[in-house]
Amino acid sequence: MAVNTSGGQIGYLAPHVGRTLGVLFDWFDFTPALVVEGASDDHEGDEVSVEAIAESNPDWILVMDRDAAVAADEEGYQPGADLIAESEALQQVPAVQKDQIVVMPADTYTNEGIQTYTEYLNQLADAFDAAS
Repeated sequence: MAVNTSGGQIGYLAPHVGRTLGVLFDWFDFTPALVVEGASDDHEGDEVSVEAIAESNPDWILVMDRDAAVAADEEGYQPGADLIAESEALQQVPAVQKDQIVVMPADTYTNEGIQTYTEYLNQLADAFDAAS
């Protein structure tokens, strides 16, 4: 499951077309936990309820925290990993129970360069290694 977080909300990043993380489904032949018909490539992602995420029961949640790049210093900022891990609706999801939430570097929303992807892909590989 690929999501973005912003303003205390969790948005859906669709496989193949979702901003930043959608391409990983193509690169690594990931099987999406949830497919939303008519999903967009919008930078904000698509609206999805945490209940829909919970029902899809993802083993892994890949996160782009938009606010980490533009609002981390603002009052009320909550890191994306915390939004997911602390969501009551997601407590029974394997990704949360096994701490399999991998967040992109803080500046990803404003910097999608090769260095950012390299750092994230290394993080992701380390997380997969640790889980196996």
